[in-house]
Amino acid sequence: MKTLILVRHGQAEAINKKGDFNRELTLQGKTEVAQTARKLIPYVSGNTLMIASDATRTLQTVLIIAKQLNIPENNLEKEHFIFQTTGSTLLLHITTIHDSYDTLILTGHNPSISELVLLLTGHPVQPLLPAEACIVQAEIEHWKGIPGRWPYLQILPANSSSG
Repeated sequence: MKTLILVRHGQAEAINKKGDFNRELTLQGKTEVAQTARKLIPYVSGNTLMIASDATRTLQTVLIIAKQLNIPENNLEKEHFIFQTTGSTLLLHITTIHDSYDTLILTGHNPSISELVLLLTGHPVQPLLPAEACIVQAEIEHWKGIPGRWPYLQILPANSSSG
């Protein structure tokens, strides 16, 4: 079985003088990402790969998740194309993942991360909010064998009032 966890970066500052790419997480964003990461623990098993946009807020998000889940930083791939891409391009990239990885945590931006949920599951969803995660699983052995529709497991909200 393969588990794909799609995460939208945490809440970021509204403006950064160095531009959108360099926006950093707010304190609330860091807190919510840590809460979401703890909720991911039951879903992460086996060899785990993390892929993230190289934008500042996304790297900050994935590093918090890696720390909470005890995933070594050498299992993190930074990809510039994720910053401004489509759900279809993300889907194509997933098909190139080495089959030794059982779990993939993909951290990115809207609208592409939410588009990917629709492409994988066939379920229209509201755009993922900052620090939200969507978990999908499939009984497949190879990432390139992604079926047309993955069973939709759940969306984990970021805020602490949701459990």
